[in-house]
Amino acid sequence: MTEVGADWVYLALRVLFTGAIFWFIAMVVRAAMRELSALATAGPESVVSGTPSGPDMVVLLDGGASGIPAGATWDLYSGLTIGRRPGNGIEMDDPFLSGTHAEIVREAGEWWLRDLGSTNGTSLNGAPVSALTALRPGDIVQFGHVRLQVLTGT
Repeated sequence: MTEVGADWVYLALRVLFTGAIFWFIAMVVRAAMRELSALATAGPESVVSGTPSGPDMVVLLDGGASGIPAGATWDLYSGLTIGRRPGNGIEMDDPFLSGTHAEIVREAGEWWLRDLGSTNGTSLNGAPVSALTALRPGDIVQFGHVRLQVLTGT
């Protein structure tokens, strides 16, 4: 290869590398903006401290591959199911969720979480859920990459 041809190759590589760096920075800024938007939508006091400001609900912190934006909320009611199948109270098309993945019920004045034999499991504040487990304000429920936060007004 001639010296002039090699210069053009090096220049092209520099431009591609610089473009890759700018693309990476843009993706980091985009992710940060999504998180800030979720905090603004859900209310910073609710998401950060777990202090509710209204009715019992769950807020989506991370929708995984479901396409549902962070900050989406659902009211809690006894028998609320979460899964991919139509008819669930929280229907999310995410590959980590089973058809009917988990259920939230109200018993004895408290909210409880139950995994319904899902393939990938359910975790509460990072610990696997294997039996009926009590939910507290601010708890984080996770199914794969999907994360919900429990906000209760009681």
